[in-house]
Amino acid sequence: MAYSVLLTNGASSGTVSYALKVDSLTISYSKTPIQVPLPETSPLLIDLGMYRPNISMGGLIDNETAYGDSVVLEGTQVVRGTDTTGSGTTASSLGFAATYTVPTKNELEDFFTDEVFHEADKDLSLIIIDPDGSDFNFYKVAPQSATFIMAPATEDRYSYNLVFVAAKRNE
Repeated sequence: MAYSVLLTNGASSGTVSYALKVDSLTISYSKTPIQVPLPETSPLLIDLGMYRPNISMGGLIDNETAYGDSVVLEGTQVVRGTDTTGSGTTASSLGFAATYTVPTKNELEDFFTDEVFHEADKDLSLIIIDPDGSDFNFYKVAPQSATFIMAPATEDRYSYNLVFVAAKRNE
């Protein structure tokens, strides 16, 4: 299973950077247009252009992580869709270039409960690396819910589901 989703708190000191085993990843957008009923005619629809991105992901996480299990996001990797002629936005320019370790269940649970979006110099980010490993997208996120499930005969690991509210991709 590839580690193609990275989670970081973006703090200049005390940075926490995790690589996650993800089986499923869902990025959804919801809008709430206003419908105004009018007598004896079709309703008036008003869309103010507001949207709410939401990211949900799930996978398996171990109780104990093997020593040395990590992923390196190279500083030269480029944000997908930016200029790739040398002036594109890179992992290094965003402060994402780092070594991301694979967390245990307790470490991920602590990260989810202890981190706060936009607390001092923290800016929680979820980084999704393209399958070929050359480009990535990122989302600024805030934790919304976390579920950890231990099933019979799999006491050495948990299945997890994390839900984040997010900002628009690459902003």
